[in-house]
Amino acid sequence: MVNSAFPEIPLEAWRPTKNTLHLYCQIVGDDNVPAPAFYSYTAPEPAGLADEPLSPTAGTWQESNGSHMALLMYDDVRTADDPNRMVLDFLESSYQAGAKRADWDINEFSSNAPA
Repeated sequence: MVNSAFPEIPLEAWRPTKNTLHLYCQIVGDDNVPAPAFYSYTAPEPAGLADEPLSPTAGTWQESNGSHMALLMYDDVRTADDPNRMVLDFLESSYQAGAKRADWDINEFSSNAPA
């Protein structure tokens, strides 16, 4: 299945270890995320995840309930020169952070991997 908003990004597949992206949107927000934002997390969280860099620089690591999520505020995306590129860069950097720290074989999960 393909995500219609971002056809480059397949819809989430559930696995015991995963990296996932969501759009967090509440009318009033909460103490951790007071406004709409994209977020990504790796579960289970590998050690040192929040030490990895995120792209774009507007992306940050936010601690929530004892683990970290990568956070990119919707307003930063909305006002960007290239919002699609910004979201894709955020996705890629948060995936790479989780994959590196979890010691995943990135080539095995690549859609471009040889058969």
